[in-house]
Amino acid sequence: QAVIRDEQGDLEAATELSEQSLAIRVEVFGEMHPENAQVYQNIAAIYGMRDRQDDAIHFYYKALKIRRKELGDDHPHTIGCFARLLKLKLDKAAAFNKKGLALMKAGGDYTDALELFREASDIYFEMGREDYPDAASVLENVAAVYISVDMLEDAVGASADALKIYRRKLGEDHEV
Repeated sequence: QAVIRDEQGDLEAATELSEQSLAIRVEVFGEMHPENAQVYQNIAAIYGMRDRQDDAIHFYYKALKIRRKELGDDHPHTIGCFARLLKLKLDKAAAFNKKGLALMKAGGDYTDALELFREASDIYFEMGREDYPDAASVLENVAAVYISVDMLEDAVGASADALKIYRRKLGEDHEV
């Protein structure tokens, strides 16, 4: 029924039915049963469609934990689950970066902007994307905040880290 509700566009009902199904499965088979991984992923996908990214991320992590245990890191189902989780997390990092930039442009609180940039940076590191060009962009934004609050040594450090990432990923001769 959850699938039918999903296809009908009733995402709230689909979520409720999927979570009820999961509760029964967990009670009967236990939380780490291999078949629960797909249910966790289905719930995560529904939450993603409902713009509830934190809930989606939570359920993708649960699915990934089971998939890694049961199938290993190289199995297509594990890789697919990780890819969906990675996309959500990277989208979240980009959103934090965008909010931080908006705060800076509006002349907002630099402390708040710096916290958003750190959140974005933490996500890149957590997901193994610390050498990702977008991670370098976040570091450049951190440097801009440091310059704005006259923390020049910290600004130089963040800029240097960003430049290292760009050079490793884009090459020494690339115009950064």
